[in-house]
Amino acid sequence: MGIPFDKVTLDQALSLLLKKLEDNSTKGFFVATPNPEMLLEAQKNAPFKKILQNTGLNIPDGTGIIWASIINHTPLPERVTGTDLMENLCTKILPDTGVFLLGGAGKVAEKVKTTLEASRKISIVGTHSGSAAPSDDLNIRKIINAAKPDLLFVAYGAPKQELWLARNLPHLPSVKVAIGVGGAFDFIAGEKKRAPVWMRKTGLEWLYRVIRQPGRINRIFNATIRFPILFMYEKKGSNFRFLDPGVLREKELELDLIKQTPANPAKGYFPMYVFKMNNCKTGENMGEIRLRVGYNENIKYGGHIGYEVKEAFRGHRYASRSVKLLLPLAKKHGINPLWITCNPNNNASRKTCELAGGKLTEIANLPEHNEQYLAGDRQKCRYKFDL
Repeated sequence: MGIPFDKVTLDQALSLLLKKLEDNSTKGFFVATPNPEMLLEAQKNAPFKKILQNTGLNIPDGTGIIWASIINHTPLPERVTGTDLMENLCTKILPDTGVFLLGGAGKVAEKVKTTLEASRKISIVGTHSGSAAPSDDLNIRKIINAAKPDLLFVAYGAPKQELWLARNLPHLPSVKVAIGVGGAFDFIAGEKKRAPVWMRKTGLEWLYRVIRQPGRINRIFNATIRFPILFMYEKKGSNFRFLDPGVLREKELELDLIKQTPANPAKGYFPMYVFKMNNCKTGENMGEIRLRVGYNENIKYGGHIGYEVKEAFRGHRYASRSVKLLLPLAKKHGINPLWITCNPNNNASRKTCELAGGKLTEIANLPEHNEQYLAGDRQKCRYKFDL
């Protein structure tokens, strides 16, 4: 899914970070703890994805990540949670290593400080709850820089903590290692109870959280249902085989295959067929149509099929007729339903979708991180084709 993971155990991660902390040349070593929810967020949040692709260390904080690595024939040795990493690192660091705790609701960071100091020799040089909002960056930098910590734990939750670190870590000269630890503060402070060890080791922590925190059901659904589905879609894409489309012709209209584009998981692009719309009687090129095989946010708002008809050939229903010619090929690839989208004010495209047999299901607002939003679009009509 475009996010690299380091093949490390908890002990190996600790050894690496201890060496980084003992090395005075270390500056701003960024550690992230990606879990399935974070990988899902990264597929639709380009800045967040870029950050996770450029950290110093990514540890797999989720049973789903381990499962996916095995399926992908690149097995990771074990799950390493942010909470385990933080607790063990705070036990093993030298007593004079300055630690700063940033984030957590209310006075949770202070409770973490009290808990850690009561159980080990540790130098916690500062705590601050603050906010991950960019407007607070300068003030928080001043507070941290005044404390001059070596080790920084940030608990704003993903993706806020990673975005915060990407913006601010270059401006914190004393910090050798910085780690985004999500909900670790709540667990260490005793605000929330962790699942029993046996449930964590058997991959049943999600069940414990559903029982203890039913309000997290949507997040747990993302980790246990949406993530495996999306992973398998991408896995299918990596083993993808283009099919022979055969002769695609209706009266004078013929679709000629000119290109087959492989998937690009890092950008969220699926395999794609590109056809020219040609007049088989005159040899004239009348436009182009594309079929994408897969489903993610790019497809949700961009559609499986895209097309352009040259102005001189409009009015002959070449677009809707071309769409109909591609539907059997889409069905052979297991696409069902198929989606085509267009701007709400594009009456011609809306008519094309209707003539081709599509049903308007919604006029969807584009997320602000979406490429089409950044290009100036704000909404998309989504037409569904049941194959």
